[in-house]
Amino acid sequence: MDFKKDLTSFDRGIRITMGLFLIGLVVLQPVALNNTWLLVLAVMGLGMLAEGFNTRY
Repeated sequence: MDFKKDLTSFDRGIRITMGLFLIGLVVLQPVALNNTWLLVLAVMGLGMLAEGFNTRY
């Protein structure tokens, strides 16, 4: 049971980190991307942040 809790915490941390990374790509734009890709990255980043901050599990 404790192992599952640790794994869940690790999973949440990874999701939050990746969400922040994707949002950072949209905000900072280190490479030139068209608006479609910026929208896709923003939606994916927000979705990953929402999953990471979801406290139901």
